[in-house]
Amino acid sequence: MPVRQCRASSPNKNRRMENIQIGRWGPEIELLLSCVRTRMDPPLVDRATTLLAGDLDWDLLIRTARRQGVAPLFAWTLQSTFSHLVPAAYLAQCRQVLQARAKRNLSLVGELLGLLKLFEAHGVQAVPFKGLVLAAVAYGNVALRAFGDLDILVHKRDVPKARRLLVGRGFRQLKPSLALSDEQEALYLDLTHEYAFGREDGLLVEVQWDFSARSFSFPLAPEGVWRRLATVSLAGMTVPRFAPEDELLILCIDGAKMCWKNSLKRLCDVAALIRSHPGLHWNAMTARAHRLGGERMLLLGLWLAHDLLGAPLPDDVLRSIQADPKVQQLAMKVYKRLFAKTDSPLGLIEEQLFSLFHLQARERVRDKLRYCLRAMIPTAKDWAYLPLPRYLAPLYYLIRPVRLAQHVVRPLLP
Repeated sequence: MPVRQCRASSPNKNRRMENIQIGRWGPEIELLLSCVRTRMDPPLVDRATTLLAGDLDWDLLIRTARRQGVAPLFAWTLQSTFSHLVPAAYLAQCRQVLQARAKRNLSLVGELLGLLKLFEAHGVQAVPFKGLVLAAVAYGNVALRAFGDLDILVHKRDVPKARRLLVGRGFRQLKPSLALSDEQEALYLDLTHEYAFGREDGLLVEVQWDFSARSFSFPLAPEGVWRRLATVSLAGMTVPRFAPEDELLILCIDGAKMCWKNSLKRLCDVAALIRSHPGLHWNAMTARAHRLGGERMLLLGLWLAHDLLGAPLPDDVLRSIQADPKVQQLAMKVYKRLFAKTDSPLGLIEEQLFSLFHLQARERVRDKLRYCLRAMIPTAKDWAYLPLPRYLAPLYYLIRPVRLAQHVVRPLLP
């Protein structure tokens, strides 16, 4: 299936993209950004053709595509549109990538449908998201998106039952790795949002009942998402999925949580979802993000997908982006780190404990304050560090700073 071509964007747009890509990353990354999209306009095809005719570091290209999680989409574009310009050895690698991903993802379709049937048979309502569903909905081909696990949303009341069903199916709980008492589990369900399970064959399943831990202080209520569900067909079975507006908001929030570092796959998801849903309810989505205090995170994700991958945005959304100078400032930070290979220890500590990026991505003062206080919320690791009876649980708020101090100091020691 060849890359679909769309109408050319404005000349100013092409110049802006070219300046960002060539000036900051070089021709290899420009080619990658040009090819990891489901639609290409004629000028972009011409530009990619010119780049492919030049002197490229193909090993760098392949490594970067793999590290960024876009190898299948990149390989598909090269094979379907530019095969006559790709060196034979690397074209063979493209075929191998696509064949391996298609085989892996088709096997995961069967695993996912089996789990959904299992949950349904035991009265557990479940909605798969990201991964396979996003590949089918946004890309139109489950083989074009790389992923390593299955994400399933359930109601919080059904989490214990879902866990028992997975354990009975041969899965082992990975996160949290420690055994929780009934009181600790109730607290865990309130403070965080997921359990992770693994099987001996490497299959990972994440059961979620919310979209972020309380520490991130983004209150997208799952109840509202449940009310707006749509459906998608996977291997002839109709399964529920998120409404595209909810999916888009969740993708942008997840990207912001990761500071969009090494997140080209996430940006491709945003761009592909926008292109596959020309009838998005933009006003409702941006209004919902504004009410939740996540408008800036949404606009940032939309702008990055537009600026780097040509995702079409309505004029009203572009005006909202231009009206918030913080969006452009955060975008420049993303550009500096998007393809970074390593971080300094201090940079890692900042991301794990407190991120100025996260703080700047929030537009409301109350959300900034909540974020500043979030590091003091106890976690399962604090419970494992020093088990305490329930009546002494408030002491975890004193233990937490001690653990954080050790976490900060240890990487700095010789």
